[in-house]
Amino acid sequence: MNHWLSETVAETKREEVSRVMREIRLEEEAEKGSADYPGRFERMMISLGLWMVTFGERLQKHYTRPQNEYHMMHRTLSARPH
Repeated sequence: MNHWLSETVAETKREEVSRVMREIRLEEEAEKGSADYPGRFERMMISLGLWMVTFGERLQKHYTRPQNEYHMMHRTLSARPH
């Protein structure tokens, strides 16, 4: 009877060790996979973010021109004889 109990305990411990090793292996694969190559969603979000930054920089350049450029342009157009 005692022999059967020790075999059961040993089998339970082996299964637990096997489960823990499997979890560790899966965690390592997940960490390695995500660091090496982003998935489709991550790539799309990165591209969208870069596009938004570029578009915003262009808008900022467009709307922050010096005011004298606009005034000079207005004067030249209004100074022309009709």
